[in-house]
Amino acid sequence: MAFDKEEFVRDIEHAKLLALQGKADEAINYWRGKRNEYSGVGGQYEYQLGTLYLDNTTEYDKAILAYEDGLKISPPYPRLYIGMALAYINKHDYSEANFWADRAVQEYPNWWLGYHTKSQIAWNVGDYTQGVEMARESLRKEMNGAGFYVLAVSSWGLRDYETVAKSVEAAINLEPRFKSEPNIMILAAQSLAYLGREKDAYATLDVLQSSDQYISKKQLKPYYDQIEEIIRGYKD
Repeated sequence: MAFDKEEFVRDIEHAKLLALQGKADEAINYWRGKRNEYSGVGGQYEYQLGTLYLDNTTEYDKAILAYEDGLKISPPYPRLYIGMALAYINKHDYSEANFWADRAVQEYPNWWLGYHTKSQIAWNVGDYTQGVEMARESLRKEMNGAGFYVLAVSSWGLRDYETVAKSVEAAINLEPRFKSEPNIMILAAQSLAYLGREKDAYATLDVLQSSDQYISKKQLKPYYDQIEEIIRGYKD
């Protein structure tokens, strides 16, 4: 049977929707049932199977096995390298994660995602200088919100509050969805407070609260209090 790209996309989107509905086992079983139709086509079936495991379960070894099956196909689908790296990050095996990120960088030097993944690994091990360097390299290859996200979190580790604030602003300008990302919006608010920009700090938390329907003003109160404390120390 000839590979039908439209059917492939329709089927994987159905599996992802099942997973989004909390039906991870059903999603994986559905996609595994498509093996005869799609397996071996550029490694993309295997990549999607691995990612269903990776994103929806803690069965990281099963994700790795799926990615390894895909890597047996030549030439391998580039995202398989990233999948392997992310699976090993989740297993806290950062040496192995870095091996696969390096493979992505070596074989696809103009692809932003390899450098982005190396930045994620560096952040996980507390090497924030390397995290910033790799984030900037990824952004030189392609400007996107994800690149500015990892630049922000690594810069926070270096207490480079100016870069944190600017990176979060850049991420939002490129992809407004980041306005509802608590991780970086709170870091941006705190960074603005450390920079003495009191109104902007409070406004950032206001934007987060209004952008994320699941976050209430009450839940964010500790962070408003933190900003107040930072500003008080700044003024003293």
